[in-house]
Amino acid sequence: MSLPCTSTYFDSPDFVSSVSHLITVVSTPTHIIGLYCIIMKTPDEMKSVKLYLLNLHFWIILFDYTFGILTIPFLLVPQLAGYPLGLLRYVGVPTFYQIMIVMILFNNSATSIVAVYENRFHTLCNFSWMKTWRKWRSLWLVFYTLLTFSLLIPWSFCVPEQTTAIPYVLKKLPCLPDYVVKADNFVLSLDYTYHLVACSIIIAIAFIKIAFFVLCLMINTAKQLKAKTMSQKTFRLQKKFFIALVIQLEVPILTFCIPVFYCFVAILANYYNQALTNFVVISVSMHGIVSTIVMISVHRPYRQAVFGVYKKPKVESREASMKEYIAKRNSLAPVHH
Repeated sequence: MSLPCTSTYFDSPDFVSSVSHLITVVSTPTHIIGLYCIIMKTPDEMKSVKLYLLNLHFWIILFDYTFGILTIPFLLVPQLAGYPLGLLRYVGVPTFYQIMIVMILFNNSATSIVAVYENRFHTLCNFSWMKTWRKWRSLWLVFYTLLTFSLLIPWSFCVPEQTTAIPYVLKKLPCLPDYVVKADNFVLSLDYTYHLVACSIIIAIAFIKIAFFVLCLMINTAKQLKAKTMSQKTFRLQKKFFIALVIQLEVPILTFCIPVFYCFVAILANYYNQALTNFVVISVSMHGIVSTIVMISVHRPYRQAVFGVYKKPKVESREASMKEYIAKRNSLAPVHH
């Protein structure tokens, strides 16, 4: 199923490339500000999670630049095919390697999000078995990363012979313009079953682990409040910070979830709409800037550090004006002998 044979600017690779470059230009200063906030403006109560936020921000930036400027995929959904528009194609990096780089960075970003939740679990929970967990937690993180990465390895065995796969895929996609037909297309696979299963497992594992850590944090907090080993003030502070952390980590995920959901539906329904696919790519390109803006907005120290820059001169200006007014009034006041 597809739309009638029409082609607009939104269907073109120029649209994807131009918007991706624009997003990169805007996101660069945003990422620098976010990096400054984490390194210089993280308060003492957030010190335990500082390195984890820095690690997450690093992978987000790396994914952002790789996806939005180095690769810039032009996808031909519902087929697992397309071609890159980014800088790596000009230096001869094979398309399959570009795909794997993007997927590895995506996996590392997801792992970093899970690691932030684990840090709060490790720092705040006092279950009887926490001593065992603290002993094995580093090994667990390495194992988790390698496990999800191993799901991507079989992708290399699913790549078909391109000389026959490309014509086959192009025939299944209606109304393709010449620039798509003549492009250096690449078919990742003719059967998308394993790829959908692998991506589903990676996402499911991340959500299950996050749910486990959040549940443990809730149970632990309830136990401490009941035993009166945690004050209401401490509870309110931890609750406020944790809610801000959840918003920071989960809101940007929408820039992934909506595109992934569309791709799943399009593949299963065999629906082709190049314009919508291009907007999906752009949505993923916005993940980095959305993540950084949300981080700065939800954490008060970061928010004050950024927006306080614009408020401070106004305060100083009013104070200077008041001092100048008082000095002028005193100079004009009559002198009594």
